[in-house]
Amino acid sequence: IERNALRSCTVGILCSGAGVLQPRVRSNTLSRCELAGLELARGSEAVAEANAVAESAQVGILVTTNAQPLLLANCVRSSGQQAEGAVCSALRCELSANRGHGALVRGAGSRLFLRRSKLCGNRLAGVLIFDRAAATVSGCDLCDGHAAGIEVGAGCSAVLLRNAVRGNGLGASAQFRGRHKVFSDASAAGITIRAAATPVVERNVLARNAGAGVYADHGAGGRVAHNEFARNAFDVVKLRPGALTLVEGNVELELELGDEGPSQAAT
Repeated sequence: IERNALRSCTVGILCSGAGVLQPRVRSNTLSRCELAGLELARGSEAVAEANAVAESAQVGILVTTNAQPLLLANCVRSSGQQAEGAVCSALRCELSANRGHGALVRGAGSRLFLRRSKLCGNRLAGVLIFDRAAATVSGCDLCDGHAAGIEVGAGCSAVLLRNAVRGNGLGASAQFRGRHKVFSDASAAGITIRAAATPVVERNVLARNAGAGVYADHGAGGRVAHNEFARNAFDVVKLRPGALTLVEGNVELELELGDEGPSQAAT
């Protein structure tokens, strides 16, 4: 399925069902669809490569019902990517300027593998791991989002490795401490860990976020180790009362204005 331009459909392209053949969906332009620009469902193992998906009413790329696709170098804007009840692998994708989350994975048994991708300027979290789902996010650039760069929801697990998480929390509400305005809310952090979540957060660079570099909520677990922090507006790591997150081996750096050091984590 190659080089089609589809606009204002219910679903632009639907690949459903497992089989001997693996559909290849390549270089299509899918815009303003009612449900999804691209839907991969019911065990589909399709390869979707270099597609441009924009302005879908609900979601740009939907991966569901036991699908196991490979997503390569797709660009999704103003709509986002969602995996539910599926295992989704995505490499070198751009999920930016979306009305909601850049990438959302939800539901027990669901897993997202997201590598070397760019998630910038999203209205909600760059990546949301929700409802007992799991994810591995590595080598990604998550920047300039209105909420947290990555949020690991209650009871979820994740491996977050060598990402650049910078300039997030732009839409968070401000609090005042004396004369100084600070952002301590979870939605302003670079990475947020919710109750009973157990992520491994390691060797990331977290810089210039509007709140803490990492925010661990009541009852959060997991490990935050060997990360580099620079010029976050609030704590390096904020542990709420009752948080069980292990914090070790992290470094706080002083970066000059204009230094692009954080972006190097994603290369």
